[in-house]
Amino acid sequence: MGHAHHHEGITVTKSGSEGLTHKFEISIAPDAIEEHVKEHLEQYGKKAKIPGFRPGKVPMAVLQQKYRDAVIGEVLEHMADAGVNKALNDNNLKPAMQPKVELDSYAEGAPLNLKVEVQVLPPLPAIDFSKIKIEKPVAKPSDAQIDEAIKNLGEATAKAEPVADGTPAKMGDILTIDFAGTINGEPREGMQGEDMRVQLGKRQLIDTFEDQMVGMKVGDEKLIKVTFPENYHAADLAGKPAEFQVKIKTVSAQVAAELNDEFAKQFGVEDLKTLREKMSERLQQELDNGSRLVAKRKLLDHLAETYQFELPQGMVDAEFNAIWRRVQAELKDGKDETGKTEAELKPEYQDIAGRRVRLGLLLAELAEKENIEVGQDELRQALFAEIQRYPQQGKEVLDYYTKTPGAMDSLRAPLLEEKAVDHLFSKSTMTEKTVSREELEKLVDELTG
Repeated sequence: MGHAHHHEGITVTKSGSEGLTHKFEISIAPDAIEEHVKEHLEQYGKKAKIPGFRPGKVPMAVLQQKYRDAVIGEVLEHMADAGVNKALNDNNLKPAMQPKVELDSYAEGAPLNLKVEVQVLPPLPAIDFSKIKIEKPVAKPSDAQIDEAIKNLGEATAKAEPVADGTPAKMGDILTIDFAGTINGEPREGMQGEDMRVQLGKRQLIDTFEDQMVGMKVGDEKLIKVTFPENYHAADLAGKPAEFQVKIKTVSAQVAAELNDEFAKQFGVEDLKTLREKMSERLQQELDNGSRLVAKRKLLDHLAETYQFELPQGMVDAEFNAIWRRVQAELKDGKDETGKTEAELKPEYQDIAGRRVRLGLLLAELAEKENIEVGQDELRQALFAEIQRYPQQGKEVLDYYTKTPGAMDSLRAPLLEEKAVDHLFSKSTMTEKTVSREELEKLVDELTG
């Protein structure tokens, strides 16, 4: 299909350019179209089963009559593509988006005339590595923070043990209770239950219900008075005062494990010292991720401020529309948390879209120049990570990425960006500044907030 002679009979005239937008008029001669139609019809003729003719021996006149209408649409589309490609190649242009193609009405035996408008990628500046100077905040977990993390682990794995007879229930204890509720002395559906498990202080029950059970012992009964909240999901109960007769059947206290070598073994390590080391590594990893985030933001800020160039408006619009759809989904009543209206927010998000396109182009160009690539293994790992995020829909996720055009690129792009960023880090002047964990977390919150 892609023979050179398809470009014969195609005339390209440049009709103007403004910034990154180039306009062409393309004319495709009738004989070039006709030649192409013949080729297509011959392809059909090889397979056509027409009574009275052997396959491959059907005369052109018969093929023309039977299949011309079916073929002409395909041919015009194909010729239009060839014309657009010739315009781009002859002028050495890299399109930023799908070119816009307008067809003049086509009449048999006349030339096919097209108007083409194409937005191209701008010439990109080379990044000057020597100008990139970044101060990266780094932090280490303190002993107290490691202790705290181990203690939380102990509490998270605490076991509930029945309390000694006659011990009053306290906040944090787990109770089983029977209850029967009334409103104005009338029992209502759903207000009775047996052997319900409640942990005091977890606020599973309405109003001060849990507080009123503190101090009760196994076997105690009590009348508890509460009011259903105004926004309660059952409208007939919302805002109503109620009384519950409650009986306590069991009381168990949460007993945190002793933090010793025995405790450490359940996490697959031999002793408490090793558990502390593992915990320290995990906390350090979190802090390092935070440090990188801050350094990356400083790097991207430097690039966005230093390298100004014209952006293809189509790319900016597409990026803006993607961002804006998400923003609108989150905007409640036309205002966001900061109280800004859509009209005030739009220019801010236009700027964000422009910045993203600018950085995307710079990093993609860098990756190309420095031969930075995402390997098949890395892509497979990213795909595997995606599948693990939706374990129930593993098959659908896999099909989506393997069968949807451009889907794998959406996995590749962020990986390529991270590699380009690492490459820039390695070429730039990086200094480390020690800060506390709290200071680092505050910096990260400001970025992700």
